[in-house]
Amino acid sequence: MTTFWLHVGAPATGAAPLAAFLADNARVLAADGVAVLDRLDAAPPPDAEHAAFSDAGLFAADPGAVAARLPEATRAAARVVLYVRRQDLFFEALYKQAVAAGRTTEGFAEFVAARRGLGDWAARADAWAAAIGADRLDVRRYDRATLRKGDVRRDFLAALGRRVDKRFDLRQAAEAA
Repeated sequence: MTTFWLHVGAPATGAAPLAAFLADNARVLAADGVAVLDRLDAAPPPDAEHAAFSDAGLFAADPGAVAARLPEATRAAARVVLYVRRQDLFFEALYKQAVAAGRTTEGFAEFVAARRGLGDWAARADAWAAAIGADRLDVRRYDRATLRKGDVRRDFLAALGRRVDKRFDLRQAAEAA
């Protein structure tokens, strides 16, 4: 049975660059037995040892609704890798992104106060555990000191029992690490 790996990254934890890395390297991963799915409800090829799906929007989604969208066989073999970062660093990164994109004119304190619930990692982890099973949830700290070689892409592949080698395109290194 194919193990289905669902990447769920909190905002400002490299989720978009990781999703792009997986898509850009789908052929290399397929040669290693990892199918990169382009849709959450797609069935993995029967010969794949692993299947992976990553979407930056999954963090804000209802975990129960996400699990319900998975095909039955995929849901039974699903594992969730949830990346979170220290809350103060999370809010700082989120604020910088919002300011740079012109999505806020609030001061930092007001910005954080209006979004305080976003940083409740325990509630997020509990919701995913209820939807997929606590034994199939892997919560990982997004921090260069704890990520495999300081890189979320390498860290995610390590969760799948794979490593990044010279076959992989790492051109997005600055964004993803």
